[in-house]
Amino acid sequence: MQEPRLCDSQNLWITANSRRMLRRDPRGAAAPTSMRLRRLRDLFGRETGNPRIGQGEFAAHLKLGHKQYSNYENGYPISRQAEDALIVLFPGLTVEWLRTGSPRMLSLEMSQRLAPQEEPPPGKRRRRAS
Repeated sequence: MQEPRLCDSQNLWITANSRRMLRRDPRGAAAPTSMRLRRLRDLFGRETGNPRIGQGEFAAHLKLGHKQYSNYENGYPISRQAEDALIVLFPGLTVEWLRTGSPRMLSLEMSQRLAPQEEPPPGKRRRRAS
């Protein structure tokens, strides 16, 4: 159903779906989808030899705009175009994992690549053997 809204003496028709699509996750950068996108960016950086890859550089690899990709990492819903670009860049990745985090349909190789990297806790560094 559509409901009219008056704005500057023009009728704007807004569908129920368009409201939902524009809504940002209130958790912002801490949203689960945002965390998964950062994980993919970190994975891509490690595999290309640039572990500190920025959003702009990663967005260029996906053929997306920097601002557009930044919005996704800050809690806005991912477009289908971005989902498709990520699936092409990461063979074995699924839309289900991007949206929900469910690893059920991931390929074995992709699930191993996405496994959390063990790092020492902050403040406790490994000492080098002398």
